[in-house]
Amino acid sequence: MENKMGKSKKLVGILMAAFGAFLFGIGGVVAGDLLGRKIISASSLVSFRLTFGGLILLIIFFIKDRQQLFDVFKNKRNILTLIAFGVFGLLFAQSMYTLSVSLGNPAVATVLQSLSPSVMILMTVMFEKSKPSKYLIGAILLSIFGTFLLVTNGNMNELSVSTMAVVCGLLSAVGVANFTFIPRKLVKENQTIIIVGLGLFIGGVIGNFISPFWQVSSAATAWDWAEIAFIAIFSTAIAYAIYLGSLNYIEPILTSLLDILEPLTASVASVVFLGTTLYSVQLVGIAVVILSVVAINVMDYYKCKAEDKEACKNKLKETFDGEVENARV
Repeated sequence: MENKMGKSKKLVGILMAAFGAFLFGIGGVVAGDLLGRKIISASSLVSFRLTFGGLILLIIFFIKDRQQLFDVFKNKRNILTLIAFGVFGLLFAQSMYTLSVSLGNPAVATVLQSLSPSVMILMTVMFEKSKPSKYLIGAILLSIFGTFLLVTNGNMNELSVSTMAVVCGLLSAVGVANFTFIPRKLVKENQTIIIVGLGLFIGGVIGNFISPFWQVSSAATAWDWAEIAFIAIFSTAIAYAIYLGSLNYIEPILTSLLDILEPLTASVASVVFLGTTLYSVQLVGIAVVILSVVAINVMDYYKCKAEDKEACKNKLKETFDGEVENARV
């Protein structure tokens, strides 16, 4: 009976993580539709998404545990970290990703953003002076090769999407790495969902000074507003909530691996709903990038597993919490 309950909980966790990743991926495609029809600018869409996505998460947590929500602001360091997290992490990552979608397509933008694990390894090597294993180096080279196939379609003389779309997509991966590293101390002391909600809201408020969320085309229909609301509610607030909630049922490594559904969803939905053309070489590139991400996660897990089991579990939990995941978008 106990074993059956354990399996049921694991299945719930898998479904939650998968559905969260699915919502993240669909959000990019819906954004591509809105941006392609010039209903809203990329920057205004980011402002809308961050402001209301963060606000919904904060309202939910305020009802649940308002005291813990206010405890985050007890010292100046926390406030400064939250601002840096919101601006240089979430706002930057979301802005670069959405621009990449606008200048290229959701499939390429999402796959480029999924390179964040490789970027994080490189940043760790640069700032923490750690030496990556030869296997991690191999995974990074694999991700570079996959990216090359994706953006060139095998032709070195011509990019399959605009140069700026590629640059913005790669910068969005840097942004994801930023919002992994910046709040690491905060997520050890507070529930991850609080930090995510505050970061989203702060990033949204700052974003509104640059490009207000209400700057929407006068030609916008009820359907267009429904798409904008879908991005904020389902592809941001709900996606983060259920994706992070999956940690209550399954190990972080499994949740991270299920995250590959995001670029897969974005790629398939882009082809089906937006008419995006992905050639065979590009599909191979997408597969190679996803393989490199899986390899990095698996290698970290087994390296950790060889150490003390309890310390390993805590280390994986902290790593995943730091990634707040790959919420990338």
